[in-house]
Amino acid sequence: LWDVTDRTHPQPLGPLPDHHTDWVNSVAFSADGRTLASSSLDNTVRLWNLSDRSKPRPLGQPLSGHTGGANSAVFSPDGRTLATSARDTRIRLWDVTDREKPQLLDPPLVGHKNTVGPLAFSTNGRILASGSYDNTALLWDLTDRSNPRRLTPPLTGHTDWIWSIAFSPDDRTLATGSKDNKIQLWALSGSENQ
Repeated sequence: LWDVTDRTHPQPLGPLPDHHTDWVNSVAFSADGRTLASSSLDNTVRLWNLSDRSKPRPLGQPLSGHTGGANSAVFSPDGRTLATSARDTRIRLWDVTDREKPQLLDPPLVGHKNTVGPLAFSTNGRILASGSYDNTALLWDLTDRSNPRRLTPPLTGHTDWIWSIAFSPDDRTLATGSKDNKIQLWALSGSENQ
């Protein structure tokens, strides 16, 4: 953790306790800044309480719903849902309303044919975008978290792994970045943003 109050001279706050046993692939803050999620090749995702930045502590047990290394973890804008991706080709959703006892929401999101990497929520939290090593991106409707559904056919155009994905602030454009050295922009229709 780093204190960036003075942007020109960030100060280290120190590492979090050692709880992962393999590479940490991603970290993400909840919107309120009090919780950090970390995903690791040890197949787990962990939540951390950062209410006191000088004394970070793990929250609950590791989230262990994946059978392959966890690649990404992102919070929904309202902080109630955590989405995680992994080498097992699945995306998992977690109800993190109670940060000490996250609940796995089934079914997993299945549609990619290879490792799922980056994830991004739309600003309204209703749509999740996923990028994969199958060179495609998918959009998921999470309006009803208990009944998620795929919105579109795979977004194709890249010739290599998708490494990054992001929504524009108005949710009308999706950007994907790939190992093929290209960035693709996708215009999203009104039905995908409602």
